[in-house]
Amino acid sequence: MNGGSLDHLLKRNHEPFDEMVVGIWLAQIVLGIDHMHQRNVLHRDIKPANIFITKSGIVKIGDLGCVKMLSKPDEECSSEYGSPLYLSPEVWRSGTCSNKSDIWAVGHGARARYAHAARQVVSCARKAYFAAE
Repeated sequence: MNGGSLDHLLKRNHEPFDEMVVGIWLAQIVLGIDHMHQRNVLHRDIKPANIFITKSGIVKIGDLGCVKMLSKPDEECSSEYGSPLYLSPEVWRSGTCSNKSDIWAVGHGARARYAHAARQVVSCARKAYFAAE
């Protein structure tokens, strides 16, 4: 693996990634987002193009141009940012987002990209999110 954005890796690689590798990447993504949320930072544009994998397999979350600093962890804010495919239902309904919106984007992106392991990926994301609360 040569590194680059997850979107680029997915487009370049025509074979499914090993489930263990996907699990490791997903765990790192969730831990990175949890790190941001513990500091009241909301990303608002989580998608494969903003997830970077180094040559050694380390995940980095990038494109912090849409970041919103919250005053408290459970705060909601209006959102004019994000990629339509990865927006959570509450953003579509009311234009508001929260930490849960970032988690939605991770789960939705993982489910869409790794349909063969969808139940495990969504289950892992839920467990990680609720464990972080």
